[in-house]
Amino acid sequence: MDNNVIITGENISKIYQNGKNESFPALDNVSIEIPRSKLTIIKGRSGSGKTTLINMLSGLDSPTSGTIRMNDVCINEMNINELEDYRRIHMGFVFQSVALFPIMSAYENVDFALRLADYKDNRDERIKEAMSMVGIEERMKHNPEEMSGGEQQRVAIARAIAPKPDVVFADEPTGALDTENGIKVVSLFKHLIEKEGITIIMTTHDPGLMQMGDRVLEMNDGKIINIIDND
Repeated sequence: MDNNVIITGENISKIYQNGKNESFPALDNVSIEIPRSKLTIIKGRSGSGKTTLINMLSGLDSPTSGTIRMNDVCINEMNINELEDYRRIHMGFVFQSVALFPIMSAYENVDFALRLADYKDNRDERIKEAMSMVGIEERMKHNPEEMSGGEQQRVAIARAIAPKPDVVFADEPTGALDTENGIKVVSLFKHLIEKEGITIIMTTHDPGLMQMGDRVLEMNDGKIINIIDND
């Protein structure tokens, strides 16, 4: 694998069955390269296949056919336990719903991710470092219900990056935010890529965010119909 590429997908298809026992492709023979230490944005309208694709690349779902390799490891050939172990160390996740634990403080939410990844270095130092990088260190003792939507999303990002994963997958991370906060989140992603060297893959349907991606993949009907590299 090219060292400048962290994920490759070859001929990925995902076939679903509907209630009438008819099949339809959510992904149709997609081949893809994700550049290392860059922000890749996958765009498309609802039903275009972007969420299905990011779920395949992260191992949250399995393709019907095709191969997906991360760091030259074929993740879709792993069993469930192998994949879970690989994912908790090498991948981070940011969801539109943020999915923070409501009974935990921001600090505890980030600490949980480090414990799950069996983080070996000083957890307290890393928690404070991650929360400082996302600009939320003054809120670390607060529970999610005491924070704004934008603050909660920053905690979710801190939780995703704290274990130092290779790749962070973000499915519509700005979907519940207004335009100003959405731009702030993507700007934060760019800052984290520069500082931490991680790779970030995000989906969005917001055309205002497209120019901020290093690579933009446009999807329609389960296919990649356009690739734009913003050098």
